Amino acid sequence: MPINASEKQLFDTLCSLLSVFRSDFSRERSFRNFVRICLGFMLRSDIKGVTDFVRIGYRNDENPDSLYQRVIKFFRSSSFRLEDLQATWLGHLSSLDEQVPTLEGRRILIGDGVKQGKAGFHMAAVKRYAQSSESVAKADMIWGHLWGAVGLLTGNLEAKMFYTPINANIQDGNQTIKAWDDEAYEGKTHVMQMADAGIACFKNSPCSCLFALDRYFLTRDLISAVDKANAEKGDATSLCIITKAKCNCIAYEKPQPGPAKRRGRPPLKGRTVHLKDLFSSRSDEFQETELLLYGKMQKVRYLAVDCLWGMGLYREMRFVLVETNTLRSILVSSDTTVKAQTIITCYSLRWKCEESYLRSKHVLGAFSYHFWTKAMPKLNHYRKRTSPDPVAQVTSEHDKKRILSAYRATEVFAFIGQVAQGMLQLLSLKAHELGLVTKKWLRTYSSPVNSEQTMAFDLASLIKRVIVTFTGSDNPVKLLELVA
Repeated sequence: MPINASEKQLFDTLCSLLSVFRSDFSRERSFRNFVRICLGFMLRSDIKGVTDFVRIGYRNDENPDSLYQRVIKFFRSSSFRLEDLQATWLGHLSSLDEQVPTLEGRRILIGDGVKQGKAGFHMAAVKRYAQSSESVAKADMIWGHLWGAVGLLTGNLEAKMFYTPINANIQDGNQTIKAWDDEAYEGKTHVMQMADAGIACFKNSPCSCLFALDRYFLTRDLISAVDKANAEKGDATSLCIITKAKCNCIAYEKPQPGPAKRRGRPPLKGRTVHLKDLFSSRSDEFQETELLLYGKMQKVRYLAVDCLWGMGLYREMRFVLVETNTLRSILVSSDTTVKAQTIITCYSLRWKCEESYLRSKHVLGAFSYHFWTKAMPKLNHYRKRTSPDPVAQVTSEHDKKRILSAYRATEVFAFIGQVAQGMLQLLSLKAHELGLVTKKWLRTYSSPVNSEQTMAFDLASLIKRVIVTFTGSDNPVKLLELVA
């Protein structure tokens, strides 16, 4: 069946999204491999690994064995730089307008860490982590990678929203490996690497941003880094951190002005404030409203208090005490001009990243990588903390290059997977704009905008019909001839 005008426009949008990356590849063949892998993430039915990119289809003149080897080598290829691909994707997302919602005229960035279990004995940067999930199906301790990811909220606040991944990097267990590649590399904590990633996204944004983070990231170093970035841009409120405080969080009142001729240094802080006590001591000052939280309207009682925070820092922050049914939370904003309702709504949208990570893992398989090298010392599950790092004992330059290559391949694989996920999200929003209705139902109807999995199904059907129309073949990989 031939395609209509709206479907042709959706197909052209896919081609333009893929073509954005053409200038980052020095060889045409590498770009064609990139297109194949992106389409593989979107169209494959299994998430076993690189073999899935071959199984989706190949031309009659292609040998599947040699194609598999070519795809494997692509992730270690020198024909492109991962940093260039990341900058191109960030630049494209920054140029979006209608598909990016705002709160008080600010875009919403979301950052969080995600752990991916890996059992390979010769995989780079594998480390032991405590599993903080409340699910009894997950082990208390795992071996794997700690990823730090930052994304942009896209979609419609009233309809459906996506956490569109911008960037993801391994942020722990890789200090020695990265020092081989850059002698000036300075190891930073997971919190500060997340701050750097968010600030980099903010600097490319055409407007101010709200950066929603988990309460784990509320530290003095992160707040100081954000203040420095705002100072460089000339606006103290351009980037605002929205996060959550612990239930035993302590703040301070502003210091009261003393006598003009008082000796000694003026006080930096006033009386200590135990924020959780305000739920009872100032309960009559709480305001009540209805807000859209987690997909439904809920009654909320809240109280906004501006206090100083951080031992030795004493920076003014806005704390919002929130009550919903029987739940109590203390939210924090680094900008005291942001409204309390905006802070509550913004933090409630942070859960979109958890939804996105679930689909990254189980729908697109962005973390189903298996890159390893014999040059990597075998992982010892019983090594003591006081024992020397086996990776630091590697002295051969050849072995260092092989380990760096495997480490880079891991990050390239995950990044392309998340780019493919972002493309599916943007195509879903475009299909809704064009009035295209899906023909597949996964579960109960929830939104007129397709999910990534539903969009992938519709896209596979569209590509096959496009190729039949233009090339007379039903092989999906023939799309490469139309795009690259």
